[in-house]
Amino acid sequence: MNASTSVQVLRSSSASRTALWVGVALVAVAASMPFWAESSWMREFVEIACYFIFAMMWNLLAGYGGMVSIGQQAFFGLGGYVMLMLGNFASVNPFVAIPLAALVAGAVAVPVSWVAFRLQGGYFAIGTWVIAEVFRLSFANMSFVGGGSGTSLTALRGIEKATRESVTFWTALICVVGSVALVYLFLRSKQGLALMAIRDNEVAAESQGIAVGKMKLAVYVVAAFGAGLAGALYFVGNLRISPDA
Repeated sequence: MNASTSVQVLRSSSASRTALWVGVALVAVAASMPFWAESSWMREFVEIACYFIFAMMWNLLAGYGGMVSIGQQAFFGLGGYVMLMLGNFASVNPFVAIPLAALVAGAVAVPVSWVAFRLQGGYFAIGTWVIAEVFRLSFANMSFVGGGSGTSLTALRGIEKATRESVTFWTALICVVGSVALVYLFLRSKQGLALMAIRDNEVAAESQGIAVGKMKLAVYVVAAFGAGLAGALYFVGNLRISPDA
């Protein structure tokens, strides 16, 4: 007699659906904060949102991808500087410049990966830190953005403080929700499973037909994009940038 076994995959549960609706409610409450909250609360939220996005992208890279980088601050700073240059020198609205700066950070991650991916394990971590130092020293020697002392974001001077803080807050909220959704959907996809397989054993993952190199590059670029997004957003809220910030 042959015994048949049925396997059922549970994609969601009542607890996860409840958590989703609680999250939606929290986002709705947060979106109303500019109408009733103090400006200091909104500034704190923007700063926390930037750190949250940065940490989430690092966790995607190191926690799920197994690529322990200690140089992601390079893309954080790059995003901030690109946003500032677009705003101050190209007359681009800084809020529009935020996603553009993130795209530049993601694009720069491609040639950077050609160097970083030649290293493995602890050497990879140290190599990414060295790359970050190269970025920092490069910006410190660019006089048109203030050199080592940094410079201010002048493109927002004509906007009323209350309006600027409200728009910055809503932008931060959108960035957080978008980043969480992106990471969540990615990890629940086949690509997310492939990434975790690479983390556990690259050789075994490659033997199963997973394109290890392409997957690692994709995750590295996405993590750089997120770091650049967080950096651009952070310095829009801070209004000043320097290589050591």
